[in-house]
Amino acid sequence: MKHFLKLFIYMAALSLVFLSCNKIYEDKIPPTIILQGPNPYRLFTSCSYSEPGYIIKDDLTPNSQIKVDIYDSTLNTTIPGDYYIDYYSTDLDGNTSYVRRKIETRKMTLDYFNSGFIAYDTLKPMNIKTQYSIKSVLYSQEFKWIRIENFNNFGKQFKVIMIPDTLGNLTLNYNFNDTIVFGTGNVYCNMTGFRLEYQIDVPENDIEMHYVTYRFLN
Repeated sequence: MKHFLKLFIYMAALSLVFLSCNKIYEDKIPPTIILQGPNPYRLFTSCSYSEPGYIIKDDLTPNSQIKVDIYDSTLNTTIPGDYYIDYYSTDLDGNTSYVRRKIETRKMTLDYFNSGFIAYDTLKPMNIKTQYSIKSVLYSQEFKWIRIENFNNFGKQFKVIMIPDTLGNLTLNYNFNDTIVFGTGNVYCNMTGFRLEYQIDVPENDIEMHYVTYRFLN
């Protein structure tokens, strides 16, 4: 009888230790969600949203077994406003974490071009790269003319007219003193600048082809 009682006490103690260990190692840590790309994410209403992605990390559950739910039912990039995308991740133990990305959609206006820009210019086909600053100003609200000063790094006195449409497409058409400039481009959907591809025909010089990215001066 005493032997049986000792065995019972031993088994009970062992069970308590087992339960205690289980409690110690019980997973209560939710996964971590790291959003890639900007937050807030800014874009013009004429553009489409492109998901930059996310990274999931968990202490025990493999990434392939973590459940991720994304809710963006209110997002409408055709209407200016602030929207939100919610990300939920759940591991195998039921722990859930949550993060939110803010989406700011804005209508493009001509004031967007009233700024200084850094030009990253590539001359083709020689692939010669140069960098210089330009100034862009609203020249005519009525005709939607944007004047670019120091265009092509020709000096502050060299000014070219650029015309944007409501979708952010750009047109260059300049002819003065036998210098002809023609080109097209577009604004960047993420509101960081614009790009142009243009041809320059200067007297006594060959025709030049330029591919230029313009980024806002900080």
